[in-house]
Amino acid sequence: MTHAEFVDAILEQTDLSDRDAAERLVEATLRTFSDILYRTERDAVSAPLPKSLAHLLHAARPESSRKEIERLAPEEFLNRVKARADIGYPKAKALVPVVMEVFERAVGRPTIKDVADRLPHPYHVLFPFVQPSSEEGPPPA
Repeated sequence: MTHAEFVDAILEQTDLSDRDAAERLVEATLRTFSDILYRTERDAVSAPLPKSLAHLLHAARPESSRKEIERLAPEEFLNRVKARADIGYPKAKALVPVVMEVFERAVGRPTIKDVADRLPHPYHVLFPFVQPSSEEGPPPA
């Protein structure tokens, strides 16, 4: 998937009418996603992407161990996207899952599954590729 196809998919699946707003949303979401990944995970999910998107996943500071990964609660993740994309919280909550669904298609299910298996279950509310734990039940409608 090219960068343009990625952004076009976001525009097709959201109420965003402005390409610049879609670009800001993609950048904010992928940069924030990079904040919660370990460097080998960032390398794996960025490899299938065009360089213009892959570099967004290397925005986080390098860490020397998995203990140093920033594990944001879903609300904190959305607040960070909200600030970076300059959109409201409700809009971030509605749009981040769309960006991540397009991201999953661009990266491929086998690659994203390896990363998803390492993410905490609460992320299922934001990322369609993370399964809820059996205690949490299905994601809210």
